[in-house]
Amino acid sequence: MRNFLYKPLVRVCLFFAALVALMLGPVFFGLVLFPSDSDLVAQYYPLFYFYSQALHAGESFLWLPDIYSGFPIYLSQVAGFLDPVNVLIFSIFSGLDGMHVRLALDFFLTLVCSYAAARSLGLSRTASALVGPSYLLAFHWRFLSNPITANTLFLMPLLLYCITRALEAKRGAWKFVLLGGAGLGWAILGGYTQMIVYAVLFGGLFALGHYFLIESQKSIWRMIRVVYLYAAMLAVGVLLGLPQILPAAQFVPLTVRSDGIDYALVTLKVIDPGDLLLAVVPDYLYVPYVTAGRKPLFVGAVWFFLAAGAMVFALMSLARIRKIALDLAQKRALLLTGLFIFALVAAFKWSPLFYLLHQLPVFEYFRFPFRFMFLGVFFLALLGGFGFDMLGRLLGEKAVRIVAYLFAAISSLFVLALACIYAFGDKLVLVLGSLLAFVGYGRLGLDKDPAHYRDALQRGIDGYQELLSFSDWIVLVPLLILLASAGAMWCVVRGTLSPTVFKKAAAALVVATFVVVFAAGWRWSAPAAALGAEGNVLTSFLTPEDKDSYRMYSFALYASVFKYIPPQYKLSVSEEYATGELLSLGASPNTHLYTNMPSLDGYDQFMPAATLYAIDTMGGELMAGGVSSYGTRTVEERRDALLNNLDLFGMMGGKYIVSGVPLSHPSLLLLAMPRVTEYGIPLYVYEYAHPTPRFYLAKNIKPLPHQDFADLASKRGADFNSWVYLDCTACGSAVGGGTTKLLQQDNGAYRFLVDVSSPSYLVLSESNLPGWIATIDGASAPMVRANGLYMAVEVPPGQHEVYFEYRGMLGEIAWLRALNIVR
Repeated sequence: MRNFLYKPLVRVCLFFAALVALMLGPVFFGLVLFPSDSDLVAQYYPLFYFYSQALHAGESFLWLPDIYSGFPIYLSQVAGFLDPVNVLIFSIFSGLDGMHVRLALDFFLTLVCSYAAARSLGLSRTASALVGPSYLLAFHWRFLSNPITANTLFLMPLLLYCITRALEAKRGAWKFVLLGGAGLGWAILGGYTQMIVYAVLFGGLFALGHYFLIESQKSIWRMIRVVYLYAAMLAVGVLLGLPQILPAAQFVPLTVRSDGIDYALVTLKVIDPGDLLLAVVPDYLYVPYVTAGRKPLFVGAVWFFLAAGAMVFALMSLARIRKIALDLAQKRALLLTGLFIFALVAAFKWSPLFYLLHQLPVFEYFRFPFRFMFLGVFFLALLGGFGFDMLGRLLGEKAVRIVAYLFAAISSLFVLALACIYAFGDKLVLVLGSLLAFVGYGRLGLDKDPAHYRDALQRGIDGYQELLSFSDWIVLVPLLILLASAGAMWCVVRGTLSPTVFKKAAAALVVATFVVVFAAGWRWSAPAAALGAEGNVLTSFLTPEDKDSYRMYSFALYASVFKYIPPQYKLSVSEEYATGELLSLGASPNTHLYTNMPSLDGYDQFMPAATLYAIDTMGGELMAGGVSSYGTRTVEERRDALLNNLDLFGMMGGKYIVSGVPLSHPSLLLLAMPRVTEYGIPLYVYEYAHPTPRFYLAKNIKPLPHQDFADLASKRGADFNSWVYLDCTACGSAVGGGTTKLLQQDNGAYRFLVDVSSPSYLVLSESNLPGWIATIDGASAPMVRANGLYMAVEVPPGQHEVYFEYRGMLGEIAWLRALNIVR
């Protein structure tokens, strides 16, 4: 046993396991990660709660009936419901525990693959072991706790490892092709499409760079081999990912992403010049008027210095390529430098490179250029490893020593400036205000009243003092680590610290930074009960009949928050906690899933376009990524839109409204006005007087062939209180009386016993999307679109059993049953 523990790979894996345990420390004490504005709280915890419930009950997880009037959730990016590893994990664990197990697996796998990639590029064991931790340091908890990001972090390291091994192997290249393809296919089933496509792009660039920069023998056959091996790797991955690719490709044209994304929306999140400060401080540090943080640039101060040194050394080597032959380490460092620069340029503000890429197929669906740095920081972390191993050679270069001096000086001045602002903030406002007055506001193009600019200065200084207070260890310790890194760099360049000792100090600083950065994330943790149904404002009003027959709608919850927690540059920990708690208690999308109460709204980036239009008509919030006018109107405008379209709300099965603002309408009854969180924020719970059940026999029908919901809503001649509008040409108008009894209601499966005296239409208010079938007494029945959104079937006179089932875009329910995953 002792000999086994002393094996290098085993020791590295134990080291990685310890790091993962430190990252996820809170969850081992019964807590959940609780950043209030993260996708984890708003999307993944509740959706995986649904997923685990479905798996334990043997029900289908293809259709989630409780958001957007029903939604094919397996087609969205909620981290891979078709992923066999997820099926296994969430069949054993609950939704919350399963989430944490999967995150731990993802982080550990990323560390291992980063180590393997670094070793394949010739780095030492110590340098290779520090690449993965430095890579993970770059991600704010908001992104790192996002499963589709976490599930994909391993892919770029794995592809680099497999590409390098396959291209350099004299024999047995196919095992690396298969391994890389398997990793790609797994990522497709459970990962982030944008990162996957970017990883494939960078993998191709790396393979080509390997041929042109690293391979000594070049010929057309060697080039063909490079292309052939990489294409084969991609083919394996695509083949394994087809269960996700094929149905998703059919679904996307029906969603808000059908025509790509407007370029103005795409570039809302980029790397700004001020964000470059995050190269030396963690991205949870908000620096007012400079950077808002949350951009992936930080790999640790000392590791960034080593990476910068390696880049300078590689670029200088390129300039001398005619005089000297580059060795293998220089060539590899040069290739990684090129990939990092490509990622940074593509992510930078108004990048022409990103614009050109955005014109390509598939790339047009992606938002936020800064996500190129999700992969760029991996190349930066690898360059840090090269700097670590090549330290002696780096120190022999004058340019690298100058970089070290500048880095140390700027880092020290930055910390000193923060200390001065903290200690002398008010005096600085007077000095700067007097300086502006002396120069003259008008000469500087400042045309407002001078008091406005003095107030802006004061607010900026107050922000620095509050957000960067040295009384907060979460801020203080990273700044001390930055100073320690600067001091160590200064000493090693000056020769007062040997390279060997510096490397030991650098390794210690990497580990210390890792611990501090992720311990800072423990502030955003809460008891698991904070995410449950207990205390939800709707709980006391709901009955089993309500959950079967009606839906709720959360409206303008944030408007209530802003009165008690005003918008500001950065919320305090207690304010962030209160915001998340209010959203959970107010049954916001998607936290209403804990109550099993269906909602009209939801939170997913790939919602159906028709549903978006309907919710937008009712003044919906920003729950679909800022498409159309969704979320751009004032609260008053949205309130008017809701009150003027209550017939639409009722037609969609709406009965309850949880609002952050008071509503006044004859058809709305105020049931309660609870005050929640420690701030006593009020919520308003209303009941609508004329709700339409989610399933019913139509009383009055009006044939409107080829009219989708946008047509109905734009004409506004539609009266959803009085009519059911059917997309058909020969529907007839005779509607008989009768009864409907619900026999079965599962995820995407409804069985009714219908007794009618004359032909009638049974309406099921579930989103009318491909994949649904209907039968009457076991025989297939044609469906028609009802009210532009839903489904209806014509039932002949007599007593009949009517069955609706969602079977998936490609009939996936069949193989899920064959595998005994679904009953």
